[in-house]
Amino acid sequence: MKQKYITLLITLFSLGAYSQAYEFSLQFNGTAGTGNFQFKLIATPDFDTTNSSTSDMGATIYIPTGYSLGNFAAGNSNLQFFEWQVNGEVTIGGEDLVSLVRTEIVQNNFTHTSGDSIELLLFEIISDGGDGNNPSSGSITLADNSDQNVIDNFFESFLNIDIGSGTNDYFSQHDPSANSINFETLSTTDNVLVDAELKLYPNPTTDVISINTRADITNVEFYNILGKRVLQTTQTENIPTSQLANGIYLVTMHTNQGQITKKIVKE
Repeated sequence: MKQKYITLLITLFSLGAYSQAYEFSLQFNGTAGTGNFQFKLIATPDFDTTNSSTSDMGATIYIPTGYSLGNFAAGNSNLQFFEWQVNGEVTIGGEDLVSLVRTEIVQNNFTHTSGDSIELLLFEIISDGGDGNNPSSGSITLADNSDQNVIDNFFESFLNIDIGSGTNDYFSQHDPSANSINFETLSTTDNVLVDAELKLYPNPTTDVISINTRADITNVEFYNILGKRVLQTTQTENIPTSQLANGIYLVTMHTNQGQITKKIVKE
């Protein structure tokens, strides 16, 4: 009986340890001053911690062949941008599997509450040809640790931190709703309606947005950068946007003169 009780305690302790974890995601941050698409690597914890010492961490990412990751910049995590580097790259079909790794040089501590988004790093996707062109097809996707290509090439996503019991890996998974961004969506250009001057304002927006056009609008749809419709309305004035997460959205307006899609930024 005593042996069974000890075993139960060990099992419960193990389950408790794994309940503290970070989930990775990607966020499009717009076009940088270089003209390249810029992204954020985000870690979201499911626990609170104060002044916990970080260590090495990394993420494995698929990008289109012919591009690389670079021009690193610090996010709100205060991790130093020069600690990050591409630590491995392999071509698989029309994609490159890239290992992006932070090796601790400057000591840094995390203080956060559960659900807070932590910007581990800002980075750009850069054309290998030096032509400054952004990808218009394919995607940037966080690769799962169970992916055979990740296993075969000894790449993995991880986040090491000491929250009081020694340095351990507290990475759990990639957020399935924010683990991939389609470049075709980002590259969508504004259409032009004949005999209709259409404006969305204010842009960027925080709480509401309005549409000014001479065309008759029958339906308005908002899509996030993953291509998911997040809002549909027939309103043209003071459309509420406060419920939308911050980021880039495509607004498709169906009118009597055709369809037009424009980009807006929610802040």
